[in-house]
Amino acid sequence: MSKLFFLLFCFYTRLIFSGEFAFETKEDFQKLHKSGIKIEKESAKVFKLSLARKKMNLNRELYLNFENAKAAELKDLTGHYSILSSTYSVINEKNLVGKRNASFASTNSFISVSTSNGRLFDSSFFKEAFYISFFVLPGESEQYASVFSKNYFTEGKKIGIECNILNNKIEVNFSNMFQYSASETKSISLKSDDKLSTESWTHIVIFVDPLTGKVRLIENGKIKSEKEATRSLENPTPLSFGFHKNDTTPLIIGKNFFGKLDDFLVGRGQPNIDSFANPFPSVEYDDINKYASQKTGMAYSKVLESKNSFSKLLSIDKDPVLPAGTELDVSFRVSKTIFDKDDTEIPWLNIDDYEKYLNIDFKYFQWKLVMKANHEGSSTPALKKIRFKYLDSLPPNKPSGLSAKLENNNSVCLKWTSNHEENVRDGGNYLIHYGLSSERMVGTISVNAIGEKITGLSNGVLLEKNYRNLTQCIDNDLISKNAIFRKDKNLLILRPGLTYYFKISACNKNYDVNEAEDQKSKLSEAVLVNMKSE
Repeated sequence: MSKLFFLLFCFYTRLIFSGEFAFETKEDFQKLHKSGIKIEKESAKVFKLSLARKKMNLNRELYLNFENAKAAELKDLTGHYSILSSTYSVINEKNLVGKRNASFASTNSFISVSTSNGRLFDSSFFKEAFYISFFVLPGESEQYASVFSKNYFTEGKKIGIECNILNNKIEVNFSNMFQYSASETKSISLKSDDKLSTESWTHIVIFVDPLTGKVRLIENGKIKSEKEATRSLENPTPLSFGFHKNDTTPLIIGKNFFGKLDDFLVGRGQPNIDSFANPFPSVEYDDINKYASQKTGMAYSKVLESKNSFSKLLSIDKDPVLPAGTELDVSFRVSKTIFDKDDTEIPWLNIDDYEKYLNIDFKYFQWKLVMKANHEGSSTPALKKIRFKYLDSLPPNKPSGLSAKLENNNSVCLKWTSNHEENVRDGGNYLIHYGLSSERMVGTISVNAIGEKITGLSNGVLLEKNYRNLTQCIDNDLISKNAIFRKDKNLLILRPGLTYYFKISACNKNYDVNEAEDQKSKLSEAVLVNMKSE
């Protein structure tokens, strides 16, 4: 029965002593210093840390991200083009590039973009490369659907660009947009051999470079079709490219298309296909120097402080999300003394080896998170929560049973009951505080007559047999010795005719006046002694 009581006592004492540093709410994550890491909302109450998307240096000409709550609110985010009409269904669902997308479910669902503004889609002669990028998720397989088009008809000829889906495959037609002369033109078609998935999004990029005559159709980062518009095999001079000079027709998106679109972008220059297809930092390889690298995201906490000094780590509980090929590393560091969050002297310890460091005492704590996407940059790890539990070294209870007696009119002998804490009984000690009122203790006695810490025991006396009779006598000689020891020459001495008040405090073995002042108990109740007048 006594053994069971001891085990229960140790269990509940451990619970009382434990504390934790917990990070799992949006507010917790906002307190972290973050670089390349963002806070992502998973549900109403669940947030997580994940890699931030790469910042793409895009020279945007037209950009529709479909994040607006209503179709009628759709705007070109570049401000270059105006929306003439917009009718589609707003779908609220998480996808690769946002929280909403556009669903086109009838012939009346489409977007009309005005192009009569003297910009790219109003140009009859292109001098720089451009690309059209969008994400598509078609509905049921159909023989024909039009994703977007801008066509002008004159003298029985169609001039313009259109992107269609034929038998669930992408086809792009440049109708009479490449010119030999004012009257002689050429048409080019790009066709993919792969069927579009009806279950997952496909990223489409259409690239045109008038300076070289090259046009490409790219799906999910892979070139599906590529052609060159040059004068002849013998003459590689690229043909000029542009819309008809009288073309004022709008750009039509989604008419006769049944499915979903997202992130419709027209940009100037060469597209970074990897940036579109893979939103997170991927492995970069320098073939010349044979060197590989990959950017990581990092978050770290401020320097945290446990309630008391001499805490010890108990456990680490984390909830990571690790898609195949991704990495998530957590490290921490601890110290008895305060350090700066950017300190480089205190080493970081790997969380996977934390059981090796359970006996390290600390008061100050910091943790760090490092994330890395998979090699192609398509997936990010995430961290939903992390808790660091530690054993808190509580100060002793204030001593009890204190009494005082005057001896030989020049010495005060104190008597008290030993504290029960193991850290006091084994390696701890007591401090004696005194003053001229119970509210103000002006002096402290910390060593006995032979310069050792005050334990209340005489030489050769066992604590188990004498725990109720700890004693320490004080006179002016002892006060003078403590004044030297504490480097305080002005300690109050005992004088005849005055009343002195005494209190004691218990210190566990970790107590240090500079680094662990909190390992001292509250002061006991005061007792008084009247020094007789001479």
